[in-house]
Amino acid sequence: MSARSDTPFRGTVGKTVADSKPWWPDSPRPPEGAPNILVVLFDDVGFSDFGCYGSAIRTPTIDRLAAEGLRYSGFHTTAMCSTTRAALLTGRNHHSVGVGCLANFDSGYPGYRGKIAREAGTLAEMLRTTAIATTWSANGM
Repeated sequence: MSARSDTPFRGTVGKTVADSKPWWPDSPRPPEGAPNILVVLFDDVGFSDFGCYGSAIRTPTIDRLAAEGLRYSGFHTTAMCSTTRAALLTGRNHHSVGVGCLANFDSGYPGYRGKIAREAGTLAEMLRTTAIATTWSANGM
């Protein structure tokens, strides 16, 4: 991770490399007790698709998590997959982050560009500012 622009350089720059001393800021560290966060998004599924809610479809890992007390049953979805993903990834209204339409369509108007606006910020970007490492793996987006 690079130094923030407001971090003063603490090395020295001389007339030659031999007269100079490089410097790197300390690497940021997550706060003590920082949680591990895993976000899993299942696209185009409903309650009827998971064994823990009575489905005949085998979902052993989800069923085990549900048996241990982890059941989510109230996530707000939008009318389309791209807009729902944008809301989940940013924690904000999909129109306000530029995804009021499918990701494969750009209307040319604010709120309907079909991609998350650079200034919107995603959950991963917000966590990164606290030195929590993040990664994103998407299938089909």
